[in-house]
Amino acid sequence: NQPTPKQASLFSCTSPCLQLYNLKNDPGERKNLAETNPELVETLLNLIVKEVSAGRSTPGNRVPNDREIKFLPKGVSPPQIDAAR
Repeated sequence: NQPTPKQASLFSCTSPCLQLYNLKNDPGERKNLAETNPELVETLLNLIVKEVSAGRSTPGNRVPNDREIKFLPKGVSPPQIDAAR
């Protein structure tokens, strides 16, 4: 499967690689909060890494993925998951 142009742009980092917005206060997504909230970005990345690794986002047994799942832009490494979280 080829990525759509929008998906390809996400992985090319033509815009900031990581984006975090307060949609309640900034529905136009004009102020990227990722740089000023690194702890929240790491927490959210940990959640998505955990769910992708588990093959699901719902409660239940781990489900193996049928292929490698790439969801982070180039140059962004997933954080190490803290087992205590």
